Amino acid sequence: MWSGGEARYDLVRELRGRFMNRDVNLAFDDARRMRIVQDEKKITLRVLTRAFGVEKNPDGTIASVKALDLKSNRVVRFEAPLFCDATGDGWVGFWAGADWRMGREAKGEFDEDRAIRRFNCCWDWETGQYRDQVMDIEHIRDYGLMTCFANWSYLKNHSRDREKWKNWDLEWISAIGGKRDSYRVVGD
Repeated sequence: MWSGGEARYDLVRELRGRFMNRDVNLAFDDARRMRIVQDEKKITLRVLTRAFGVEKNPDGTIASVKALDLKSNRVVRFEAPLFCDATGDGWVGFWAGADWRMGREAKGEFDEDRAIRRFNCCWDWETGQYRDQVMDIEHIRDYGLMTCFANWSYLKNHSRDREKWKNWDLEWISAIGGKRDSYRVVGD
């Protein structure tokens, strides 16, 4: 979880102190995260619910987000005066017809302290690089898995140090890449 921005709210401060990505084991601490969220009275958590569209008001603002409850197979609607698109891919904004961007803008565009100096259209240190992180996600996942397995095969079978690796097991690989936000909504 990245909460490197301004932590004005108690919940963000609580999570920020516990779950900054400093310790690899924190990625597996879902029970603690779940407890913190469930204890928060202002959050209604809907696990196993997949958003798939929006309904708009006549003025173009979002009236509701439609989702499928995967446990009951029923469509549910979430109505609110404001929505935060936390899908990671900007889906709510996309469904609402909002403008969007890919990549990272230059520091001068919004004067953000942590922004890069010049525009860069990709997260170039991760699998997927120049591909569309939404539309090409299966290719990116498959390529990442192929890279991991090919490297493991090389170490075990062809490396000069293969004797060192022969009794090692590949214990775990995430089937879902650690992708960044891809489409980012522009404006309100």
